[in-house]
Amino acid sequence: MSVHLPGSVTRLVWRGDALLMVRHSTPCAASTGEIHQRRILECLDESGGRRWQHALEPRGLGELYAPEQLAIDPAGIAWVLYADGLTGIAADGRLHARHLILREEDEQCGGFALLANGFLVSVFGIGRLASRVLRLDASGAICWSTVLPVTDVSHRGVVQMTAASGWRATAMPPWQPHTWIPCNPPLVVSQDRVLARFFDMPRSGISRAYGLDLATGAHLFTSEPHPPAEAISLGQGRFLVGVQGYGAFESWLVERDGDLSRTWPGQGRYLPDAGGQVHVVEMENRLPSKMHFTTLRMDGTVERGPWLDGYYTSSAARLDDGSIVFWRNGALQEVTPEGWLLRLLKTDAASDHRVWPGDLATDGERVWFVINRENVSQLYRFG
Repeated sequence: MSVHLPGSVTRLVWRGDALLMVRHSTPCAASTGEIHQRRILECLDESGGRRWQHALEPRGLGELYAPEQLAIDPAGIAWVLYADGLTGIAADGRLHARHLILREEDEQCGGFALLANGFLVSVFGIGRLASRVLRLDASGAICWSTVLPVTDVSHRGVVQMTAASGWRATAMPPWQPHTWIPCNPPLVVSQDRVLARFFDMPRSGISRAYGLDLATGAHLFTSEPHPPAEAISLGQGRFLVGVQGYGAFESWLVERDGDLSRTWPGQGRYLPDAGGQVHVVEMENRLPSKMHFTTLRMDGTVERGPWLDGYYTSSAARLDDGSIVFWRNGALQEVTPEGWLLRLLKTDAASDHRVWPGDLATDGERVWFVINRENVSQLYRFG
């Protein structure tokens, strides 16, 4: 099954009885010469038939590099973030709640995470360096607000050439970030710890991660500057942080006190299992591909599985039978529990560099995924 949709799909989630997606309509020119593009929350049935649409506010200029998010709470409420706060959309498409965030005129919201009894929201400055994380209760009232320090950053892979060095590439000295925007994912919760991530974008892309106490908001640690990639919770207050760019390609195990206890070569789409190891669909900005499906073991070793051709990669998910699925190199692919790589469904986007994958969603057996092209998307279902 496949369904064509106008515009591009930036988020796709299976709610348990329906698909929810955030879709940006095809840009069109107004009589004033301005370019307009609608942002829509859309509910589809399992075959791609539309149930309802809810118009969302367009993303602001300051949100251009902040992540687009869509999260579903246990009650089936879909939550999205606007510049001024959180909006919840009920299962029938009607407005459920608006939680406005108290902020300065030159601040706006850039990321959020759902909690069992509320929310976390990250806020950043427009035209000035500022970063905060707030915890809200279920009604939207502020529990705590923590200002995070924005200090100079550097990285060994960021180089410059000057007359003083004879035009040789040398490490760039520490610099003040130009902007400090939440990166993806912006907020990760692990037991009683929060990892909040911001980066210097679009200038260098170098980031820092901040560790906070979930109950009090106390700022516990700040990571070394690094080019950011994926990040997940490993439970017990620990985090797995991907580092990719400027020659770096590794995964960090960050303990609850901020200590970097272990590193592995490689990073990508992380999928931890019940045994404590983490499966990875590797992703690196290089071609031809040297990527593999790998397993990170807690003793610091890496088991390299099948080679992965291609570059653009969707999100990944684990099915009920233990296999892992993702779209890459023009096909929906599966890595079985035995380590075999199978091509489940070939799409017509194998050699087209003008396409990029969106999210992948599953109910444990069936798989839905989106392939975006210029001004049009295609939703596929397998199973």
